[in-house]
Amino acid sequence: MKIRFSKFPFVFFSFGKAVECEVDTTNKTIKTKSNIYKYKEFNKFLFLFIKYFPVCLIFYFLFSAGDFIFTLNKFLSYLLSAILLCLVLFFTEVLRFISISFFFVISLCISIYTKDYLLIAFILKYFVFFSVLLCFSLDLRYKAFSLISGDKIVSHFLSRKLK
Repeated sequence: MKIRFSKFPFVFFSFGKAVECEVDTTNKTIKTKSNIYKYKEFNKFLFLFIKYFPVCLIFYFLFSAGDFIFTLNKFLSYLLSAILLCLVLFFTEVLRFISISFFFVISLCISIYTKDYLLIAFILKYFVFFSVLLCFSLDLRYKAFSLISGDKIVSHFLSRKLK
């Protein structure tokens, strides 16, 4: 089984390359090429809190009440940011680069036409917001585990398959 371990304990944003491991669910051990570690399930709510609380704090300072007033310009910003998210998710490599470049040219033209010169900034702001919401919804499906060596937590990893 391939597992991506976090580079630092309790930091759930930076996962390294997938490592081939042998998992023994009866003894709750993971054997890598060089070491044998024990693992235990990490509290899911604590995992979500550690991962998303700093992001929520940033959003608290970035968003204002004006971001939730649905005018035509705000609706356009939300719509274009959702389209940008789809472009990023569904296209790969060269096609993604071309489509995003074309998207920003069109967004700039719409921005000039509607005289909303901050449209691209709002599109990027809401794009990040929608991306975080998507990541949060995907993280709800995973279980977090702590990787233990001796008495120390060495790393964490996410899995749907382990119990």
